[in-house]
Amino acid sequence: MSGIVGTRGPDSASDSKRLFLNADDSHWRRFRTRLAGNGTFDDESIDRYVMQYAGADITDLPFCIFCRTSNTPTEVTTFRGDLYGQAEQDGKPVDHSD
Repeated sequence: MSGIVGTRGPDSASDSKRLFLNADDSHWRRFRTRLAGNGTFDDESIDRYVMQYAGADITDLPFCIFCRTSNTPTEVTTFRGDLYGQAEQDGKPVDHSD
């Protein structure tokens, strides 16, 4: 990423000052989707997203890249292809066809 030159990481922080912020799919989805729709999802936009936390004493910002489902068949999590024809989830109607 162009504007981010390094991270402090947990080894450089005392045990009392470690703060991890997990950027999971539900946390940064709107940001990512809006930028992709505008054709501006690039290194600079990711930099802006990360830099909003500058000065917040966050030592690590891991991004979940697998979301809640897998793009490939797996025994560990739900495969997205299996969701396509699913009509019900947790007793509620769903439509994953898009």
